Amino acid sequence: MFRLRQRLSASTPELPQLPYDPMLGQLGEATVSKRIAYHSPGRVYYRATWWKAQCQHRDLILEPGTRVQVVARDITILIVEPCWN
Repeated sequence: MFRLRQRLSASTPELPQLPYDPMLGQLGEATVSKRIAYHSPGRVYYRATWWKAQCQHRDLILEPGTRVQVVARDITILIVEPCWN
């Protein structure tokens, strides 16, 4: 039985884990509502509420309507990245 379990776990690929926050739980997608640029926070609509958000990429500007992935939270500011898919 143990060998079968080992073989099954070895052949099953691990799914990528979404970022997790103790207060918000699994982090997901949001929609930009106010332009976000490097060192210029904007706003996103995330889980039925508005959040202040910023992006850590220097050469990206996220325009309103862009879907973004929430990757972290810094007190009351969400850290976001663009959804690449």
